Amino acid sequence: MNYLIMKSIIEATISHYHCKECGEKISERDVSIVDSGSRGVNMEIHCSHCHDTANIKAEINVINSPLDLERISQAGAEISRMIELGKTAVGPLSAKLIQDEDILQLRNRLKQTASVEDLFN
Repeated sequence: MNYLIMKSIIEATISHYHCKECGEKISERDVSIVDSGSRGVNMEIHCSHCHDTANIKAEINVINSPLDLERISQAGAEISRMIELGKTAVGPLSAKLIQDEDILQLRNRLKQTASVEDLFN
């Protein structure tokens, strides 16, 4: 992976990540790179406030054609719409916890899905 891309991914993670347990921001000393490859980086985040640990996997996708760009724009618009709908529940302290039923629904939906694009339709 290109060093500048990896650096950007790590910096974005540090500036936007909040601990899922206590809601505190992290610093660069809280991030360890576990693995990196040609398309992504795996990081372990250790919260210095509550000592919780999280694993983050960040990947990049190369846009090969205008059609890919259109699909990405549509997916981004859908994600933005979903965030707007759930805006009152977004945030580290007020976020809705994932329930067992949510995981089972996602699992069933993934079984019926042939591609990631199908998830947004």
